[in-house]
Amino acid sequence: MPFALSTSSQTLPHAILASQILVRDMTYDAFISYSHAADGKLAPRVQSGLHQFAKPLLRLRALHVFRDQTSLSATPELWSSIEGALNRSRYFILMASPDAAASAWVQREIDHWLDHSPISGAGKAVEHFLIVLTDGELVWNQQVRDWDWNRTNALPRRLSGVFAEEPLYVDMRSVRTEDDLSLRNPRFLDQIADLAATIRGRSKEELIGEDVRIVRRNRRLAWSAGTGLAILTVIAAVMAYVATLQRDTARSRELAARATAQLTVDPHQSLLLSMEGARIAWTAEVASALRESLTRSSLRGVLRSPSGKLTSVIFSPVGDRILGTACPTAGKPCVVQLWETALARPTCTIRGHGAARFASDGKSVIAYDGQRFDSSTCRDLVADSSNRVPADAPVPHFEVANQAGTLIIRNVLTKKVSRSVRYPGEAIGGAVFSQDDRYVVTWAASGIYSESGGGPTEIGDKTAHVWGVKYADNDAVLAGHARAVTAADFGPDAEFVVTGSDDRTARIWITRGGDPFAVLRGHHTPIRAVRVSPDGAHVVTLSEEGTALLWEPGTGAPVKQSYKATFALRYGMPLPDLRGSEQPIEIPALSADGTTIVARVESKRIGVWDARTGDRRALLADDAFGDLRAWPSPDGKTVVSTTGDPRVVAGDEFARVWDVASGKVIAKLEGKEGPIYGAAYSPDGTFILTVSEGGVARLWSARTLELSKVLSASEGRLLAGTFDSTGAQMLTAGRDSIARVWDTRTWRATHDLAGHKGGVVGAAFSPDGTVVTTVGEDYTRIWDATTGKEIGAYLGNEPANTFISRDCSKIVTGSYGGDEVRVHSFDACGTEAQLMATSEERARRIADNVQPIPARPLAK
Repeated sequence: MPFALSTSSQTLPHAILASQILVRDMTYDAFISYSHAADGKLAPRVQSGLHQFAKPLLRLRALHVFRDQTSLSATPELWSSIEGALNRSRYFILMASPDAAASAWVQREIDHWLDHSPISGAGKAVEHFLIVLTDGELVWNQQVRDWDWNRTNALPRRLSGVFAEEPLYVDMRSVRTEDDLSLRNPRFLDQIADLAATIRGRSKEELIGEDVRIVRRNRRLAWSAGTGLAILTVIAAVMAYVATLQRDTARSRELAARATAQLTVDPHQSLLLSMEGARIAWTAEVASALRESLTRSSLRGVLRSPSGKLTSVIFSPVGDRILGTACPTAGKPCVVQLWETALARPTCTIRGHGAARFASDGKSVIAYDGQRFDSSTCRDLVADSSNRVPADAPVPHFEVANQAGTLIIRNVLTKKVSRSVRYPGEAIGGAVFSQDDRYVVTWAASGIYSESGGGPTEIGDKTAHVWGVKYADNDAVLAGHARAVTAADFGPDAEFVVTGSDDRTARIWITRGGDPFAVLRGHHTPIRAVRVSPDGAHVVTLSEEGTALLWEPGTGAPVKQSYKATFALRYGMPLPDLRGSEQPIEIPALSADGTTIVARVESKRIGVWDARTGDRRALLADDAFGDLRAWPSPDGKTVVSTTGDPRVVAGDEFARVWDVASGKVIAKLEGKEGPIYGAAYSPDGTFILTVSEGGVARLWSARTLELSKVLSASEGRLLAGTFDSTGAQMLTAGRDSIARVWDTRTWRATHDLAGHKGGVVGAAFSPDGTVVTTVGEDYTRIWDATTGKEIGAYLGNEPANTFISRDCSKIVTGSYGGDEVRVHSFDACGTEAQLMATSEERARRIADNVQPIPARPLAK
């Protein structure tokens, strides 16, 4: 509210000069005089309102207002301080009320302002005197031109005759009792605007408009600042997260590198390091290390006896159980411990009967004294004359001897020499014949002797030798151990041989040719015995410290299995009964959408069936060529076929594209360089891949059936090609012993998978695309698709029968020319959760110590 101005009695020049001096020397824009009793709550709000009303952003306050309780420090000269503040103020604000009128301090402040302040010397004391009515009454008597002192009780008498005409004042009586005394209160804001406009010499409307603009601008700036702060907070949080992620990633990669380095020392420790890295951060490096550790760590269990060191281990005739013998001390009976092979789980213990072995049926155990026990529970079986007599141990048909540097192999009964060859080593330390007596593996005796002036020196050969019992049937030298060989055993059908050594490792060799297949690491002391299960799937090694390790190294023997069972393993769904007289003669193929089944039914016929109903949709016949092989399109509407066996040269120079609905050939894709041996559709149905003689891979448009791209993929004949499930990667394999992984975005080879001896006749991705299987003329190898590193090997070399199951739990391999497959445990692909669950189960099984098992009590 504007105030009336009084007229100065001084001359104008003197007033102007005084005003200029005052403006320059003033500290406060206004001085508030009030009664603490009456306006102790309102006065601070008025001061704050004047400070904040229309305040520019970068200024502390809009007006500098003095109020005793905020502007005075503790001082004994109270009046002197107030007097100084009055002298440095431009305006005097009286908060009028009956209590203020009666206050001696208020009257003294008014006296000084009107009579002794510099502003009074400039003749502006009355003009700059502002009244805020907070309580009581103010009544002006126009006739006497003064306050009506009979009715006015809010002003001290000192103001009698001071004003020449009625001044306008701000009436705050209605707001002084409200809770909200801030500029958010419209009435309070309006009254503060009255005071501020007078003090600042501007119109109220202009000042309110400026305040609105400032408030809006401040809100925008505050919002911007808040938004900026929020953005900075988010950025800081993101940077902290990124920093943590980078730290965890670096740590995970470090553990992956350590795990990879540990593979050649202790694959189980490598598995534990990989798991630790995976728990910190799932990186490509740690995933690769985990897959490799799971594959190479073929250790499945640690076998310990609660009664001391194991001295021998054997498999049951069917391989489902393992029997171990532990002899605690000399002169005391040995203790027999049994385990379940599949889970490396201890089952029961037999005490007090000494050493034992399995009966021929594997259902019972025979102790040295003839007592029989159930092999599952270790309970006594009913005693009779038949089971009290131990069965005779099998009599060997042949024996070996070293006579004057010549190895003699002769019949045990007739003593007739079967073979004699020059023996390169010293005395024979041991010999084991294969079950079919075709082969014998020998190793040299070893020992320690001391030379004059030198330390202890190991003598003896570090190799083992495989001999044909009757003929020079792929004699081989097994060289690779770092110290002397101490034990050996053949797998079923003498397909492979396992050797143990003082170097604490066991090694698996392909019998024909002696090629190394796998190394089993994990023992901490030299190996004293090795045993292979009857089915070839498991190996047990026994160390000098009396601990046995159970391995599953990928050497399982072939088993007969229907193509229905194999189909279910491959695709994770049952094969329906396929209608028609012609039935598959190999494992059927399933289209990517799961609607169509395709299989060869005879050399020159291909059957096509509905995968849901088993109804036959077509019979594709090619009378010109045999050995048909076929691949369905993702939607099952077309089939591409080739003719000829990839292992031989014969074959057709065309791949044929068939329309399933009509059963007719709709296109011939020419190889040009020679026969086409393999084909495949890309998962999205865009391309048809063909591989042919001359090492050339061709990509054809599946829509137009025209040639789209030509890739030089091998130095020799290309035998196989395929895509992963996403189409991001492609595989080719050929006679040059190399398989190649291709990036289909750039059509460039990313990895050369080299290691097979002989051609690579088949290749495929795991269901998740992280692992590659390559089928060579030697056996099947496993590779990490990300790094191109070989991570394992499995026996079996039939490309049509080699795949990783849909759930990654099994790898199925087959033997060339037969209808049998090998089913091995795998578990080295799949999701992060699958890999970690498998790893934890593997680690738990290996780490668990065998607890004492309730034993059969001693016989009375």
